[in-house]
Amino acid sequence: MRNHILTLMTAALLALCASQAHAWMELREGALELDDVRLSLSSAGTTTITAKPCDRCKEMTVVVTENTDVVGPRREPRPDALTKGYSGGATIKYDLKTLRVTQIVLWQ
Repeated sequence: MRNHILTLMTAALLALCASQAHAWMELREGALELDDVRLSLSSAGTTTITAKPCDRCKEMTVVVTENTDVVGPRREPRPDALTKGYSGGATIKYDLKTLRVTQIVLWQ
């Protein structure tokens, strides 16, 4: 009897946790994969990238700043890509609320 009550209480606790799990899952970051992106910061230290996340989506603009993390294909740091310029494919990761780019992964 005691094990049965303990099992029921455990099941009820697991059901409660499962029903609340959706509240903990919140997307905070989006990504764009672009075959051809040109990066170069303005004198103000910012630039924007305008792209469509999908074929049926509206165009969106994300903001790149000097604080954006830029890495190469093997995850090596590449801050020079923003100051000297870069042209090629890249994955752009951005904050969904602010539309600020958090990381750029260069493909080449």
